[in-house]
Amino acid sequence: MSGQPAIVTVAGPGAGGQCRLAVGTCGYSYTEWADSGFYPPGTRTTAMMPVYARSFSVVELNYTWYQMARAEAIARMVEKAPPHLRFAAKLTRTMTHERDADWREQLQQF
Repeated sequence: MSGQPAIVTVAGPGAGGQCRLAVGTCGYSYTEWADSGFYPPGTRTTAMMPVYARSFSVVELNYTWYQMARAEAIARMVEKAPPHLRFAAKLTRTMTHERDADWREQLQQF
């Protein structure tokens, strides 16, 4: 990786249309990535986000699929994140696949 976050401007349909494409992965704190060389050897999971953000501009929050995001947890992540890093949160599975009766209320909480 170049050390620059991956943001690409691409031509869109229509007259001179363009869009910005942010590239990232689903999650960032995988110890296996240290073994692959993405993270320096010995990088602790608590130190992975800044290293990840050198190469990517967005990260998908996979855990939000399994449980409702807590405001405190999101606030801690945002606090640790470099200013350019964006988060894409998955809706919780009870809203998208299980369709609980209160999914609209859950969406408001999300």
